[in-house]
Amino acid sequence: MSEQDDKVKDLIEKAESLSNRGMHKEAIKVLLEANELKPKDYDILRLLGEEYCLYVDTEKGLDYFVEAMELKSNSLSPWIEYAYEYCSICKFDKAEKLILKAIELYPNSFNTYDLYNVLGCLYFKQCKYDKSMDNFIKASKSYIYNYAIWAELEDRCQLKGLYEKSIVTYTRGCPGYL
Repeated sequence: MSEQDDKVKDLIEKAESLSNRGMHKEAIKVLLEANELKPKDYDILRLLGEEYCLYVDTEKGLDYFVEAMELKSNSLSPWIEYAYEYCSICKFDKAEKLILKAIELYPNSFNTYDLYNVLGCLYFKQCKYDKSMDNFIKASKSYIYNYAIWAELEDRCQLKGLYEKSIVTYTRGCPGYL
């Protein structure tokens, strides 16, 4: 282990100690110093994400979590989770970017329909109804037996006043319909 690695290890231990004593701003300063010495380190980025999310700035914390996830993720779950978290703080542009990146990385995943479903909800929250419906339709095509998606799409059709489309959507999503 190099001298720099020892220094980074010591800084991480110091930051964890400060955090455990409730000295979160000080812990962040120490972690930022460690990040300067060893940028793109999963553990440092994850710890920065925790400190910022829990004690200072949720958006900045999520940004660090996403940066860490991009280094080590081999699953869709964190992408979906962080997209929801961005939505919860009304950072729709960041949520959208994250979902589109996940679709790009995992285009043939069994759970890709979840991403389109999240994207549909995201656009609906922003009153982008056409984009919302397009993504609910993509979600339903990705996983035709997920009746919750069909029900969601049917609700969206009714809210937009597309009653005929609502009936077709509901019928198509009913169990046993092929």
